Amino acid sequence: MRISHILNRRTVSGALLGLAMIALLAAGSGGVAHADAAPTHDCTPWSAGNGGGAGALHIQCTYHNATDQFVDVIPCGPYAGQPATITELYNGQMHGTMLTVGQGAGTSWFTGTIAGTFTAVPLDATLPTYSGHETVWFGDNNNLRNGSETSTFTVHAVGSDGSSFDFHDVAHASSSGSGITISFDKPTCK
Repeated sequence: MRISHILNRRTVSGALLGLAMIALLAAGSGGVAHADAAPTHDCTPWSAGNGGGAGALHIQCTYHNATDQFVDVIPCGPYAGQPATITELYNGQMHGTMLTVGQGAGTSWFTGTIAGTFTAVPLDATLPTYSGHETVWFGDNNNLRNGSETSTFTVHAVGSDGSSFDFHDVAHASSSGSGITISFDKPTCK
């Protein structure tokens, strides 16, 4: 879970990426189901709302027992930087709203929360395996002049050797109609 991985996988950057994430979830989870529970996902299609005549469209996705597997590095602790195969089992929900007509057309809001468990098995078999809990949240707000994206990523992990670590990351990016851009990424390990 190196920082570039977190930014690539967890930070929403603009409404298009938010839409892409929702579309990906609508297509289903990308991995194999946990042995005791089949993965489920339910995305409402884009639905029209009143929105005060602004043509508001809304989508909501809920998914359970979704899985993902990838190779990344252990972010903290005595084995920080060691590559590992990481397997996640998670639940989540995402919402999106976009105005499609009128003066605010193109304005959008997206938010999502994902929580689940993971196992990180180092590629070096002599190192301990880590397992634990992770939580991700993101929020994305865009209007015709300004945009703001924020995400948090929290991990608590315990190794098979008794070692443990906590990892937390806050990332934010915003841009204004005047061209001012602010961004930061603050990872911490305990």
